[in-house]
Amino acid sequence: MRLKVRAILLYMAGLSYRDITHVLRVVPCSHEAVRLWVKKLEQVIVIVEAKHRRMVAVDETRLRLMESGATCGLP
Repeated sequence: MRLKVRAILLYMAGLSYRDITHVLRVVPCSHEAVRLWVKKLEQVIVIVEAKHRRMVAVDETRLRLMESGATCGLP
């Protein structure tokens, strides 16, 4: 299972199927097997569309910028 997850992450990072098989050469697998893993995952993934929101909730958390020491937020 971890091998399949690594292969899919490498594919999403931009590597080709053949490059992935070279990277994962510890366990012999073909580029066709990697392609089938990616195809199977594509059928499972649900694409969530961004919702248009009229309001944004903000809490009282302060953000401190490390470089300048400035703060952002409510006192």
